[in-house]
Amino acid sequence: MKTIRFMSAVRSCTVTGCAFNRALDCTANGVTIGEAAHPRCLSSVAGAQASRGECIKAGVGACKMNGCTHNRQLCCEARGVNVGIRDGRATCMTYRDVALRKARAAML
Repeated sequence: MKTIRFMSAVRSCTVTGCAFNRALDCTANGVTIGEAAHPRCLSSVAGAQASRGECIKAGVGACKMNGCTHNRQLCCEARGVNVGIRDGRATCMTYRDVALRKARAAML
């Protein structure tokens, strides 16, 4: 069994309508990324700010985006992720498509 040494931090979140957002920081214990073929933040909750005592800095608990260059067995290995709005939904902006990257490399 491999021991996880770190959890990719959510460096910033511009989804100001999320209950976990405090001053562009995510305060969820962990976020889950991935919904079908889109790198959505599944932990985003619309509404008033969550009532929590001390603020914590979120990390990526799970990533379901197998096609992402940062994904290793459902774990995000990016140095950190940024979450923002794309198509009206909270989305991992750090997502990098493996197939697209390979296609670009083949063109060089």
